[in-house]
Amino acid sequence: MTPALLDLAAARAALGLPPLAAPEDVVASASRVLVNAAWGLEYPYKLSPLVEMTGPLLPLEVAKGQDLELPRPVQRWLAGGDGLVYVNFGNMAVLDEGQLAALAQALAFEDRERKPRVLWMVPADQRARLPARLPGHVRVQTL
Repeated sequence: MTPALLDLAAARAALGLPPLAAPEDVVASASRVLVNAAWGLEYPYKLSPLVEMTGPLLPLEVAKGQDLELPRPVQRWLAGGDGLVYVNFGNMAVLDEGQLAALAQALAFEDRERKPRVLWMVPADQRARLPARLPGHVRVQTL
């Protein structure tokens, strides 16, 4: 179970609520399971024939491209590099200090003269574990 689900289970127990069903039990009793992922982003593995990969599920206004203009400082920052690398493990993955340091070192692109801008999304509860100094082309935002 992920840390987020463990926290949820503990909170439910503290409130006297029944535990949530295990994910495998939910899948076993479902007539269809929709997963907001796509095979091009996943490693190969076996799935139940009941599972349908939907791709990203977005609010309608986002899917239609409304209100998507970025603030001017962000636009300038993005335009100032040699491409863009977007890094986001979501808020359920928990990286330790060593993993974050190794990723920061890889994102430094020290072997390249021209470096891409890096937009790295990090959950608020993990920001304190980031290395104290990051290269100027790496921007960290909170999920």
